[in-house]
Amino acid sequence: MGQNRREKKIGIILLSILILSGCFYAVQETSDFRFSEVVIRDIRPAVYLEEMLQEGIMKTHLPSFMYLLEKENSISGTDQPVHMTAADTLMNVILQSVPVVAYAEDEREYETQIEDANAYEAILQNEGADEEAERTEETPMIITPEQDIVDHMTEENAEHETETENEPAIEFAKEDLQDFTYLLGNFYTVDKTTNIDAAQLSAVQMLEKDMHLDLQTKESGPKILIYHTHSQEGYADSIPGDEMTTVVGVGARLTELLTEAGYEVLHHRGRYDVENRDYAYANAEPALEAILTEHPGIEIIIDIHRDGVAENRRLVTEVDGKQMAQFMLFNGLSRTTKLGNIEYLPNPYIEDNLAFAFQLQLKSAEYYPNLARKIYLKGYRYNMHYRPRSLLVEVGAQTNTLEEALNTMEPLSNIIDMVLSGEK
Repeated sequence: MGQNRREKKIGIILLSILILSGCFYAVQETSDFRFSEVVIRDIRPAVYLEEMLQEGIMKTHLPSFMYLLEKENSISGTDQPVHMTAADTLMNVILQSVPVVAYAEDEREYETQIEDANAYEAILQNEGADEEAERTEETPMIITPEQDIVDHMTEENAEHETETENEPAIEFAKEDLQDFTYLLGNFYTVDKTTNIDAAQLSAVQMLEKDMHLDLQTKESGPKILIYHTHSQEGYADSIPGDEMTTVVGVGARLTELLTEAGYEVLHHRGRYDVENRDYAYANAEPALEAILTEHPGIEIIIDIHRDGVAENRRLVTEVDGKQMAQFMLFNGLSRTTKLGNIEYLPNPYIEDNLAFAFQLQLKSAEYYPNLARKIYLKGYRYNMHYRPRSLLVEVGAQTNTLEEALNTMEPLSNIIDMVLSGEK
Protein backbone atom coordinates (compact mmCIF):
# COMPACT_ATOMS: atom_id res chain seq x y z
CA MET A 1 0.00 0.00 0.00
CA GLY A 2 2.87 2.40 0.88
CA GLN A 3 4.55 1.90 -2.49
CA ASN A 4 1.28 2.55 -4.34
CA ARG A 5 0.80 5.82 -2.51
CA ARG A 6 4.35 6.95 -3.34
CA GLU A 7 3.79 6.14 -7.01
CA LYS A 8 0.55 8.09 -7.05
CA LYS A 9 2.29 11.09 -5.48
CA ILE A 10 5.01 10.93 -8.15
CA GLY A 11 2.35 10.94 -10.85
CA ILE A 12 0.67 13.98 -9.33
CA ILE A 13 4.03 15.81 -9.15
CA LEU A 14 4.77 15.06 -12.82
CA LEU A 15 1.38 16.35 -13.87
CA SER A 16 1.90 19.49 -11.83
CA ILE A 17 5.21 20.08 -13.64
CA LEU A 18 3.49 19.73 -16.99
CA ILE A 19 0.81 22.23 -16.03
CA LEU A 20 3.29 24.76 -14.61
CA SER A 21 5.43 24.50 -17.75
CA GLY A 22 2.38 25.22 -19.87
CA CYS A 23 1.56 28.25 -17.74
CA PHE A 24 5.11 29.54 -18.18
CA TYR A 25 4.90 29.10 -21.94
CA ALA A 26 1.54 30.86 -22.06
CA VAL A 27 2.93 33.84 -20.21
CA GLN A 28 5.88 34.02 -22.58
CA GLU A 29 3.65 33.83 -25.64
CA THR A 30 1.41 36.64 -24.46
CA SER A 31 4.12 38.88 -23.05
CA ASP A 32 4.00 41.10 -26.14
CA PHE A 33 0.38 41.90 -25.15
CA ARG A 34 -1.39 41.98 -28.47
CA PHE A 35 -4.15 44.41 -27.46
CA SER A 36 -6.49 43.64 -30.35
CA GLU A 37 -6.54 39.90 -29.52
CA VAL A 38 -7.22 40.59 -25.83
CA VAL A 39 -10.06 42.92 -26.69
CA ILE A 40 -11.59 40.27 -28.94
CA ARG A 41 -11.21 37.49 -26.35
CA ASP A 42 -11.91 39.39 -23.14
CA ILE A 43 -15.57 38.43 -23.29
CA ARG A 44 -14.52 34.85 -22.40
CA PRO A 45 -11.20 35.07 -20.52
CA ALA A 46 -11.60 31.69 -18.81
CA VAL A 47 -11.93 29.92 -22.16
CA TYR A 48 -9.01 31.85 -23.57
CA LEU A 49 -6.76 30.98 -20.64
CA GLU A 50 -7.74 27.30 -20.92
CA GLU A 51 -6.90 27.29 -24.64
CA MET A 52 -3.53 28.91 -24.07
CA LEU A 53 -2.61 26.53 -21.26
CA GLN A 54 -3.47 23.45 -23.30
CA GLU A 55 -1.63 24.73 -26.35
CA GLY A 56 1.38 25.69 -24.23
CA ILE A 57 1.62 22.23 -22.67
CA MET A 58 1.51 20.53 -26.05
CA LYS A 59 4.03 22.81 -27.73
CA THR A 60 6.46 22.54 -24.84
CA HIS A 61 6.27 18.79 -24.17
CA LEU A 62 4.74 17.26 -27.30
CA PRO A 63 6.10 19.23 -30.28
CA SER A 64 5.98 16.24 -32.62
CA PHE A 65 2.46 15.46 -31.60
CA MET A 66 1.49 19.13 -32.17
CA TYR A 67 3.10 19.09 -35.61
CA LEU A 68 1.15 16.02 -36.65
CA LEU A 69 -2.13 17.52 -35.51
CA GLU A 70 -1.48 20.79 -37.33
CA LYS A 71 -0.61 18.83 -40.46
CA GLU A 72 -3.79 16.73 -40.12
CA ASN A 73 -5.87 19.88 -39.77
CA SER A 74 -4.31 21.48 -42.82
CA ILE A 75 -5.02 18.37 -44.89
CA SER A 76 -8.61 18.06 -43.65
CA GLY A 77 -9.18 21.80 -44.05
CA THR A 78 -10.61 22.21 -40.57
CA ASP A 79 -10.19 25.55 -38.82
CA GLN A 80 -10.83 24.08 -35.36
CA PRO A 81 -8.08 24.98 -32.85
CA VAL A 82 -5.53 22.19 -32.59
CA HIS A 83 -5.73 21.98 -28.80
CA MET A 84 -9.47 21.35 -28.96
CA THR A 85 -9.09 18.67 -31.64
CA ALA A 86 -6.50 16.97 -29.47
CA ALA A 87 -8.08 17.31 -26.03
CA ASP A 88 -9.10 13.69 -25.59
CA THR A 89 -6.01 12.36 -27.33
CA LEU A 90 -3.81 14.51 -25.10
CA MET A 91 -5.27 12.95 -21.97
CA ASN A 92 -4.54 9.49 -23.33
CA VAL A 93 -0.97 10.49 -24.13
CA ILE A 94 -0.46 11.86 -20.62
CA LEU A 95 -1.84 8.68 -19.06
CA GLN A 96 0.41 6.56 -21.26
CA SER A 97 3.43 8.76 -20.55
CA VAL A 98 2.85 8.58 -16.79
CA PRO A 99 1.95 4.93 -16.04
CA VAL A 100 1.40 5.64 -12.36
CA VAL A 101 -1.44 8.03 -13.19
CA ALA A 102 -2.99 5.53 -15.58
CA TYR A 103 -2.79 2.85 -12.90
CA ALA A 104 -4.40 5.13 -10.34
CA GLU A 105 -7.24 5.94 -12.76
CA ASP A 106 -7.87 2.27 -13.57
CA GLU A 107 -7.73 1.35 -9.90
CA ARG A 108 -10.32 3.98 -9.00
CA GLU A 109 -12.79 2.66 -11.57
CA TYR A 110 -12.11 -0.94 -10.55
CA GLU A 111 -12.77 -0.17 -6.91
CA THR A 112 -16.04 1.52 -7.81
CA GLN A 113 -17.20 -1.52 -9.74
CA ILE A 114 -16.28 -3.86 -6.92
CA GLU A 115 -18.00 -1.60 -4.41
CA ASP A 116 -21.17 -1.67 -6.51
CA ALA A 117 -21.03 -5.44 -6.84
CA ASN A 118 -20.50 -5.88 -3.14
CA ALA A 119 -23.38 -3.53 -2.39
CA TYR A 120 -25.64 -5.52 -4.68
CA GLU A 121 -24.66 -8.80 -3.03
CA ALA A 122 -25.21 -7.28 0.42
CA ILE A 123 -28.63 -6.03 -0.62
CA LEU A 124 -29.64 -9.45 -1.94
CA GLN A 125 -28.39 -11.11 1.21
CA ASN A 126 -30.18 -8.66 3.51
CA GLU A 127 -33.34 -9.01 1.47
CA GLY A 128 -33.28 -12.76 1.82
CA ALA A 129 -32.28 -12.95 5.48
CA ASP A 130 -34.88 -13.64 8.15
CA GLU A 131 -37.50 -10.92 7.88
CA GLU A 132 -38.03 -11.26 11.60
CA ALA A 133 -34.40 -10.71 12.64
CA GLU A 134 -34.55 -6.97 13.24
CA ARG A 135 -38.12 -7.05 14.53
CA THR A 136 -37.05 -9.41 17.28
CA GLU A 137 -34.55 -6.79 18.40
CA GLU A 138 -37.20 -4.08 18.13
CA THR A 139 -39.68 -5.74 20.50
CA PRO A 140 -41.36 -2.45 21.55
CA MET A 141 -42.25 -1.84 17.89
CA ILE A 142 -44.01 -5.18 17.55
CA ILE A 143 -47.72 -5.11 17.88
CA THR A 144 -49.20 -7.17 20.71
CA PRO A 145 -52.86 -7.82 21.57
CA GLU A 146 -52.66 -5.07 24.20
CA GLN A 147 -51.28 -2.60 21.65
CA ASP A 148 -53.59 -3.57 18.84
CA ILE A 149 -56.31 -1.59 17.16
CA VAL A 150 -58.67 -2.96 19.79
CA ASP A 151 -57.22 -0.28 22.06
CA HIS A 152 -58.70 2.33 19.75
CA MET A 153 -62.19 0.88 19.73
CA THR A 154 -64.96 1.74 22.14
CA GLU A 155 -65.85 -0.95 24.68
CA GLU A 156 -69.08 -1.49 22.80
CA ASN A 157 -67.23 -2.27 19.57
CA ALA A 158 -64.78 -4.51 21.39
CA GLU A 159 -67.64 -6.70 22.58
CA HIS A 160 -68.54 -7.51 18.98
CA GLU A 161 -65.30 -8.96 17.67
CA THR A 162 -67.10 -11.99 16.28
CA GLU A 163 -69.70 -10.21 14.17
CA THR A 164 -70.71 -12.01 10.99
CA GLU A 165 -68.57 -11.32 7.93
CA ASN A 166 -71.43 -9.39 6.26
CA GLU A 167 -71.41 -6.69 8.90
CA PRO A 168 -68.23 -4.98 10.10
CA ALA A 169 -67.51 -4.96 13.81
CA ILE A 170 -65.73 -1.60 13.56
CA GLU A 171 -65.97 1.36 11.23
CA PHE A 172 -63.12 3.81 10.88
CA ALA A 173 -63.84 7.49 10.34
CA LYS A 174 -62.40 8.89 7.11
CA GLU A 175 -61.18 11.91 9.02
CA ASP A 176 -59.05 9.69 11.24
CA LEU A 177 -57.61 7.77 8.32
CA GLN A 178 -56.65 11.01 6.60
CA ASP A 179 -54.48 11.90 9.59
CA PHE A 180 -51.00 10.58 8.75
CA THR A 181 -50.01 10.21 12.41
CA TYR A 182 -53.15 8.21 13.17
CA LEU A 183 -52.74 6.10 10.02
CA LEU A 184 -49.11 5.31 10.74
CA GLY A 185 -49.62 4.64 14.42
CA ASN A 186 -52.59 2.30 14.02
CA PHE A 187 -51.82 0.44 10.82
CA TYR A 188 -48.06 0.36 10.30
CA THR A 189 -44.72 -0.56 11.79
CA VAL A 190 -41.79 1.06 9.96
CA ASP A 191 -38.51 -0.80 10.16
CA LYS A 192 -35.57 1.25 11.40
CA THR A 193 -33.78 0.74 8.06
CA THR A 194 -36.30 2.73 6.05
CA ASN A 195 -38.73 5.65 6.17
CA ILE A 196 -41.99 6.82 4.65
CA ASP A 197 -43.96 10.07 4.60
CA ALA A 198 -47.49 11.32 4.07
CA ALA A 199 -46.93 11.78 0.35
CA GLN A 200 -46.41 8.08 -0.17
CA LEU A 201 -48.74 6.84 2.55
CA SER A 202 -52.11 8.49 1.96
CA ALA A 203 -55.21 6.57 3.01
CA VAL A 204 -57.34 8.53 0.54
CA GLN A 205 -55.12 7.63 -2.41
CA MET A 206 -54.73 4.01 -1.32
CA LEU A 207 -58.46 3.52 -0.94
CA GLU A 208 -59.15 5.15 -4.30
CA LYS A 209 -57.03 2.61 -6.15
CA ASP A 210 -59.15 -0.03 -7.84
CA MET A 211 -58.06 -3.46 -6.61
CA HIS A 212 -61.06 -5.20 -8.16
CA LEU A 213 -60.23 -8.36 -10.12
CA ASP A 214 -62.23 -8.84 -13.31
CA LEU A 215 -62.90 -12.57 -13.65
CA GLN A 216 -64.49 -12.10 -17.08
CA THR A 217 -61.28 -11.17 -18.89
CA LYS A 218 -60.45 -12.91 -22.16
CA GLU A 219 -57.15 -14.14 -20.73
CA SER A 220 -57.66 -17.75 -19.71
CA GLY A 221 -55.84 -19.56 -16.95
CA PRO A 222 -55.13 -18.75 -13.30
CA LYS A 223 -55.58 -15.21 -12.01
CA ILE A 224 -53.90 -15.73 -8.63
CA LEU A 225 -50.45 -17.19 -7.92
CA ILE A 226 -49.58 -18.46 -4.43
CA TYR A 227 -46.00 -19.44 -3.70
CA HIS A 228 -43.40 -19.53 -0.91
CA THR A 229 -39.99 -17.89 -1.03
CA HIS A 230 -39.23 -19.59 2.30
CA SER A 231 -40.93 -22.93 1.88
CA GLN A 232 -38.97 -24.48 4.77
CA GLU A 233 -40.68 -22.35 7.40
CA GLY A 234 -42.69 -24.55 9.74
CA TYR A 235 -44.69 -24.41 12.96
CA ALA A 236 -44.37 -25.74 16.49
CA ASP A 237 -45.80 -29.13 15.52
CA SER A 238 -44.57 -29.40 11.91
CA ILE A 239 -43.33 -32.84 10.89
CA PRO A 240 -39.81 -32.85 9.41
CA GLY A 241 -39.93 -33.76 5.74
CA ASP A 242 -43.69 -33.18 5.41
CA GLU A 243 -44.14 -29.93 3.51
CA MET A 244 -47.87 -29.98 4.07
CA THR A 245 -47.21 -29.23 7.74
CA THR A 246 -45.27 -26.06 6.82
CA VAL A 247 -46.25 -22.81 5.12
CA VAL A 248 -46.72 -24.88 1.96
CA GLY A 249 -49.70 -26.59 3.61
CA VAL A 250 -51.03 -23.18 4.64
CA GLY A 251 -50.76 -22.05 1.01
CA ALA A 252 -52.59 -25.17 -0.11
CA ARG A 253 -55.44 -24.35 2.27
CA LEU A 254 -55.71 -20.76 1.00
CA THR A 255 -55.68 -22.08 -2.57
CA GLU A 256 -58.57 -24.38 -1.74
CA LEU A 257 -60.65 -21.64 -0.12
CA LEU A 258 -60.09 -19.09 -2.90
CA THR A 259 -60.93 -21.72 -5.50
CA GLU A 260 -64.19 -22.40 -3.68
CA ALA A 261 -64.87 -18.64 -3.81
CA GLY A 262 -64.66 -18.72 -7.62
CA TYR A 263 -61.04 -17.80 -8.32
CA GLU A 264 -58.65 -19.79 -10.47
CA VAL A 265 -55.50 -20.19 -8.41
CA LEU A 266 -52.07 -21.67 -9.14
CA HIS A 267 -50.17 -22.91 -6.08
CA HIS A 268 -46.45 -23.13 -6.82
CA ARG A 269 -44.43 -25.29 -4.41
CA GLY A 270 -40.90 -24.48 -5.56
CA ARG A 271 -38.18 -24.62 -2.89
CA TYR A 272 -35.74 -21.69 -2.89
CA ASP A 273 -34.37 -21.63 0.64
CA VAL A 274 -33.03 -25.16 1.05
CA GLU A 275 -29.33 -24.53 0.40
CA ASN A 276 -29.03 -20.81 1.12
CA ARG A 277 -31.94 -18.97 2.69
CA ASP A 278 -30.22 -15.60 2.33
CA TYR A 279 -30.56 -15.70 -1.47
CA ALA A 280 -34.05 -17.20 -1.60
CA TYR A 281 -35.60 -14.15 -3.27
CA ALA A 282 -32.95 -14.09 -5.98
CA ASN A 283 -33.30 -17.85 -6.41
CA ALA A 284 -37.06 -17.57 -6.87
CA GLU A 285 -36.94 -14.90 -9.59
CA PRO A 286 -36.33 -17.17 -12.63
CA ALA A 287 -39.18 -19.48 -11.63
CA LEU A 288 -41.57 -16.57 -11.08
CA GLU A 289 -40.70 -15.09 -14.45
CA ALA A 290 -41.24 -18.45 -16.15
CA ILE A 291 -44.62 -18.93 -14.44
CA LEU A 292 -45.80 -15.45 -15.40
CA THR A 293 -44.68 -16.01 -18.99
CA GLU A 294 -46.58 -19.29 -19.15
CA HIS A 295 -49.63 -17.82 -17.39
CA PRO A 296 -49.87 -14.15 -18.45
CA GLY A 297 -53.35 -13.89 -16.94
CA ILE A 298 -52.01 -13.94 -13.38
CA GLU A 299 -52.80 -10.60 -11.73
CA ILE A 300 -52.41 -11.38 -8.02
CA ILE A 301 -49.24 -12.80 -6.44
CA ILE A 302 -49.25 -13.97 -2.83
CA ASP A 303 -46.05 -15.05 -1.08
CA ILE A 304 -46.88 -16.89 2.17
CA HIS A 305 -44.35 -17.00 5.03
CA ARG A 306 -44.42 -17.42 8.76
CA ASP A 307 -42.72 -15.03 11.16
CA GLY A 308 -40.15 -15.68 13.86
CA VAL A 309 -40.61 -14.30 17.39
CA ALA A 310 -39.30 -14.85 20.90
CA GLU A 311 -40.05 -18.36 22.15
CA ASN A 312 -42.24 -17.06 24.98
CA ARG A 313 -44.56 -15.23 22.59
CA ARG A 314 -47.55 -16.59 20.69
CA LEU A 315 -49.43 -14.71 18.01
CA VAL A 316 -52.90 -16.06 18.69
CA THR A 317 -56.37 -14.58 18.71
CA GLU A 318 -59.87 -16.04 18.70
CA VAL A 319 -62.34 -15.62 15.85
CA ASP A 320 -65.73 -17.32 15.91
CA GLY A 321 -64.58 -19.61 18.68
CA LYS A 322 -61.44 -20.78 16.82
CA GLN A 323 -57.84 -20.17 17.82
CA MET A 324 -56.13 -18.43 14.94
CA ALA A 325 -52.60 -17.32 14.24
CA GLN A 326 -52.35 -13.58 13.72
CA PHE A 327 -51.05 -12.62 10.29
CA MET A 328 -48.98 -9.69 9.15
CA LEU A 329 -48.78 -8.05 5.72
CA PHE A 330 -45.31 -7.01 4.63
CA ASN A 331 -44.31 -4.31 2.13
CA GLY A 332 -40.91 -3.60 0.61
CA LEU A 333 -40.18 0.01 -0.33
CA SER A 334 -36.97 -0.51 -2.37
CA ARG A 335 -35.50 2.30 -0.29
CA THR A 336 -33.37 2.43 2.82
CA THR A 337 -32.55 5.43 4.96
CA LYS A 338 -28.84 4.86 4.38
CA LEU A 339 -28.84 4.17 0.62
CA GLY A 340 -31.93 6.05 -0.51
CA ASN A 341 -33.76 4.51 -3.47
CA ILE A 342 -32.07 1.21 -4.33
CA GLU A 343 -31.42 1.30 -8.07
CA TYR A 344 -30.69 -2.42 -8.13
CA LEU A 345 -34.20 -3.23 -6.89
CA PRO A 346 -36.63 -1.07 -8.88
CA ASN A 347 -40.31 -1.64 -8.26
CA PRO A 348 -42.83 0.30 -10.35
CA TYR A 349 -45.69 -1.09 -8.25
CA ILE A 350 -44.79 0.12 -4.77
CA GLU A 351 -47.84 2.39 -4.55
CA ASP A 352 -50.12 -0.36 -5.84
CA ASN A 353 -48.68 -2.89 -3.38
CA LEU A 354 -49.15 -0.43 -0.52
CA ALA A 355 -52.75 0.19 -1.57
CA PHE A 356 -53.53 -3.52 -1.89
CA ALA A 357 -52.08 -4.28 1.55
CA PHE A 358 -53.87 -1.34 3.17
CA GLN A 359 -57.27 -2.24 1.73
CA LEU A 360 -56.83 -5.80 3.03
CA GLN A 361 -55.64 -4.51 6.40
CA LEU A 362 -58.61 -2.19 6.74
CA LYS A 363 -61.06 -4.98 5.92
CA SER A 364 -59.38 -7.20 8.47
CA ALA A 365 -59.55 -4.49 11.14
CA GLU A 366 -63.22 -3.89 10.40
CA TYR A 367 -64.40 -7.48 10.21
CA TYR A 368 -61.84 -9.40 12.26
CA PRO A 369 -60.38 -7.04 14.87
CA ASN A 370 -57.04 -8.14 16.28
CA LEU A 371 -56.46 -10.83 13.65
CA ALA A 372 -53.99 -8.76 11.62
CA ARG A 373 -50.85 -7.28 13.12
CA LYS A 374 -49.68 -3.95 11.76
CA ILE A 375 -48.39 -3.84 8.19
CA TYR A 376 -44.60 -4.01 8.29
CA LEU A 377 -42.62 -1.68 6.01
CA LYS A 378 -39.02 -2.50 5.21
CA GLY A 379 -36.43 -1.24 2.76
CA TYR A 380 -35.98 -3.92 0.13
CA ARG A 381 -38.17 -5.32 -2.67
CA TYR A 382 -39.02 -8.96 -1.88
CA ASN A 383 -40.00 -9.81 -5.47
CA MET A 384 -43.06 -7.59 -5.25
CA HIS A 385 -42.28 -5.93 -8.58
CA TYR A 386 -43.92 -8.41 -10.96
CA ARG A 387 -47.54 -7.39 -10.52
CA PRO A 388 -49.40 -4.33 -9.11
CA ARG A 389 -51.20 -6.51 -6.56
CA SER A 390 -48.38 -8.42 -4.92
CA LEU A 391 -48.72 -9.55 -1.33
CA LEU A 392 -46.32 -10.95 1.23
CA VAL A 393 -48.09 -12.50 4.23
CA GLU A 394 -46.50 -13.70 7.46
CA VAL A 395 -48.93 -16.24 8.94
CA GLY A 396 -48.22 -16.70 12.64
CA ALA A 397 -44.75 -17.66 13.87
CA GLN A 398 -42.73 -20.70 14.86
CA THR A 399 -44.57 -20.78 18.21
CA ASN A 400 -47.96 -21.24 16.56
CA THR A 401 -49.46 -24.63 15.75
CA LEU A 402 -50.24 -25.68 12.20
CA GLU A 403 -53.94 -25.78 13.02
CA GLU A 404 -53.88 -22.16 14.16
CA ALA A 405 -52.23 -21.15 10.90
CA LEU A 406 -54.68 -23.18 8.81
CA ASN A 407 -57.64 -21.66 10.67
CA THR A 408 -56.41 -18.18 9.72
CA MET A 409 -56.89 -18.95 6.04
CA GLU A 410 -60.68 -18.79 6.40
CA PRO A 411 -60.92 -15.10 7.37
CA LEU A 412 -57.92 -14.23 5.18
CA SER A 413 -59.61 -15.71 2.11
CA ASN A 414 -62.78 -13.75 2.98
CA ILE A 415 -60.78 -10.52 3.25
CA ILE A 416 -59.05 -11.13 -0.07
CA ASP A 417 -62.38 -11.91 -1.71
CA MET A 418 -63.94 -8.71 -0.35
CA VAL A 419 -61.17 -6.56 -1.81
CA LEU A 420 -60.91 -8.38 -5.15
CA SER A 421 -64.69 -8.36 -5.63
CA GLY A 422 -64.71 -4.60 -5.14
CA GLU A 423 -66.84 -4.68 -2.00
CA LYS A 424 -66.86 -1.29 -0.32
